[in-house]
Amino acid sequence: MRVAILITDLITNGGAPRQAMLLARWLQAFGHDATLFAVRYCPEKCFPEIAASLDIRSVHRLSPTDVRRRNRGRHHGIASGAKRHLWESRQLANLVREPYDILNPHVRGATRAAVACKRRTGAPVVWMCDDARNWEEPGYRPYYAPPVQWLFDRVMSRIEKPVVRQIDRIVTLDHRVKRILESYYGRPADVIRSGLDSASFRAHLGAREEIRARHGVEPADFLLLWLGILEPHRHLEDALEGLRLLRLRGRSNVRFLIAGTPEFAPGYVRRLQELVERYRLDGFVRFHLSAMPESEMADYYSAADALVYLAENQCWGLGVFEALACDLPVIVSRACGAHEVLEDRRTAMLVSPRNSGEFVDAVAELACAPELRRMLVTEARTRVLNRITWEAYARNMLHAFEQVLGERSATVRANHREAFA
Repeated sequence: MRVAILITDLITNGGAPRQAMLLARWLQAFGHDATLFAVRYCPEKCFPEIAASLDIRSVHRLSPTDVRRRNRGRHHGIASGAKRHLWESRQLANLVREPYDILNPHVRGATRAAVACKRRTGAPVVWMCDDARNWEEPGYRPYYAPPVQWLFDRVMSRIEKPVVRQIDRIVTLDHRVKRILESYYGRPADVIRSGLDSASFRAHLGAREEIRARHGVEPADFLLLWLGILEPHRHLEDALEGLRLLRLRGRSNVRFLIAGTPEFAPGYVRRLQELVERYRLDGFVRFHLSAMPESEMADYYSAADALVYLAENQCWGLGVFEALACDLPVIVSRACGAHEVLEDRRTAMLVSPRNSGEFVDAVAELACAPELRRMLVTEARTRVLNRITWEAYARNMLHAFEQVLGERSATVRANHREAFA
């Protein structure tokens, strides 16, 4: 089987690029031909260790300097945003010149490109929807001020609905986004969860002391960690409010390390830094503002005592499971898709979104109960992690591709019989 995987950006160590690249690698391992097509590709900043064995083709090849320059100017008006969306979709579609059995877009913009390729070649489209958008669920993740957001949602609805009607199969990562898509587009969607690489994510006991010393964290401190791309929907301000409340309760040994790239939302990072100053948390919060190679992530997970994952309106959340694989207990918002496969106080500490009180209680309990921390990761490994792997994800996606091709063949045979009846 020949599969074309379409995505707009391969320019950072983010969830969508990793998911697309590892799907391609596993499809190759299964003996299939998988090619990645992107509008922009930066080899130095986007999982170079994964990309080494992949066939990646792009419209634009960017340097790290180009990526930084682009991210500073990525916020745009409605007209320029819609124009960029339409123009880049056409560029991506024109990049796919060979025939493929399956067209597999992974982000918006790539869906329009895949449908354009389908019109040209007849290949079916299986869309892996990485997340919902505000026009599909008002208030999901607004981008503009309210009046402008309403207009933007109307424009995107007109642009996207005709495209989605031409897609053969919709797949997403969690049930909440499945319900949103089914309600908005009137099309069925399947849930196929992406996984983790257990070989890359495991506890590195020797890294604990080194990472803590690097960031000025004492061995006896209880260290909370956020690791990932910094954007407003992560709601790290709720964790900072919780840390302020913990100090008022007399828990002065709790520290918070915020590690990740600030390039996509520098204004949000400045806001977090201002909150740290306002709450007088300078000695309790550390920032490590840099894109982190996948090879270092396990070291940071191993250095912490709990992962903070308070993201709201986020589909899935792979970092939760990477942390658990490194024996790090997690505090997860019920507004994040990852909570669907977790049990409160059995495999994770689940908290209500924007509820600093519940967050404070979860941190305080974990800090006082090492046996609870051990139980959470042990149960998670038994009940969850064994079922969430990249190999399982790729096999399930391959099964979806085969089903679509089988349905297409059955339709062709039925039409052939009808024509000659």
